[in-house]
Amino acid sequence: MKVGDLVRVKNSVTGDIPEMVKLWRDRTPCLLLHSISHHWTCVLDKDVYRKIPTHRLEVVSESR
Repeated sequence: MKVGDLVRVKNSVTGDIPEMVKLWRDRTPCLLLHSISHHWTCVLDKDVYRKIPTHRLEVVSESR
């Protein structure tokens, strides 16, 4: 995953916040902004910045 890629949440687990479940259920594409660490990634969902665990994301479209 690189900055500028479109990503989406690939799974949901018990205890996720409702916004995370909605991103997974609707398969909403988000713009990857930057990696905070190897474990967390910052994405843009419409006009909202979200911190999502990196292992929960999959690439939809690469920015090349």
